[in-house]
Amino acid sequence: MKILDKLKEKLQSMTLSQTAYPVLSAIFLVLIVVLFTIAARTISTLINDTVKENVPGTNPFSVDQENFLIVAHKLGINTKTETETGTQSAAQATTTANTPQPQEKLPIATTAPSTIVLIPKEINVAIYNGTTVRGGALRLKTLIAQAGFNVVHIGNAKTLVGVTILQMKKSKGAYQSLLTNALGNNYTPKEITQEIPENGEYDVIIILGGAP
Repeated sequence: MKILDKLKEKLQSMTLSQTAYPVLSAIFLVLIVVLFTIAARTISTLINDTVKENVPGTNPFSVDQENFLIVAHKLGINTKTETETGTQSAAQATTTANTPQPQEKLPIATTAPSTIVLIPKEINVAIYNGTTVRGGALRLKTLIAQAGFNVVHIGNAKTLVGVTILQMKKSKGAYQSLLTNALGNNYTPKEITQEIPENGEYDVIIILGGAP
């Protein structure tokens, strides 16, 4: 009984403000909890409705493609898909195939001149002494024969000549160097012609002139 009396006295001694603040605080806390619950349910409902309203096969989170490409280009991100890359490669290949390529110039085949085989023994040579020195044609025959030429006739010239003359057929012109080398320095021809007719008896005629 004493405890109850003390509590009763204490309650009676409390002011209105001392009893109202705890009650109001409790009510405010309850209101906050209720509002939070209502807000959470509302947000959940909105999210569910949004997901349900999306058309199948579409992306609910749409992005501005133009702005995305600008940002990606600045960041150095490759935005080309494999399909686009393949299409561009095919287009480049088609352009290359359709572009006329410069034709490679092939070397022109040329026929190398055939090497002429010189056979001195097939050349018929006639030697005439056009000097007053006896035996000159015979000495010259020895030199020409040693070079392999076929000396078929020796004799005296009809007239005296001042220089040694070498005459030959035009078709036998390739033998000129061999003949001049065979004659040596003492019988070097000062006059060389290719005026012997092709049907002539001799291929080469040497007329010894001057003093040997």
